[in-house]
Amino acid sequence: MKFVYNSSNQLVEEKEYDYTLSNGAVLFRREAYTYNAEGNLLTHSELGSGGTINFTDTYTYSNFTGNIFAYGAPYAPLLYKKLPATISTYYPGYNQTVVSNFTYVFDNYNRVIKQTQINSANNSLIKEFEYY
Repeated sequence: MKFVYNSSNQLVEEKEYDYTLSNGAVLFRREAYTYNAEGNLLTHSELGSGGTINFTDTYTYSNFTGNIFAYGAPYAPLLYKKLPATISTYYPGYNQTVVSNFTYVFDNYNRVIKQTQINSANNSLIKEFEYY
């Protein structure tokens, strides 16, 4: 993987490579990121190796600040300062948009202990967090 940052130290591009002994490193997928003036992730696009957009996420934010655990590479940066309120995912190959709405539950220390995500296809994802 390769991470590319802008002058504000924000991740603007992530490149993922497949590696074989015969071909070496070959670009497999790219991720592109844009940010709003507050430093929150505004859009995230996944592009195939040929540059075709697989999907684009567009974010809106709540007034809640806080960190929630990022899944994936442990060294990848957190891409927002406020907690997402909605994520709209557009799939150009299907000309379809799926909108996810988020709600949060906080503990007495203002830490997120539960995140609920419900999308327009009526799928839900609930994450619960424990702190030690």
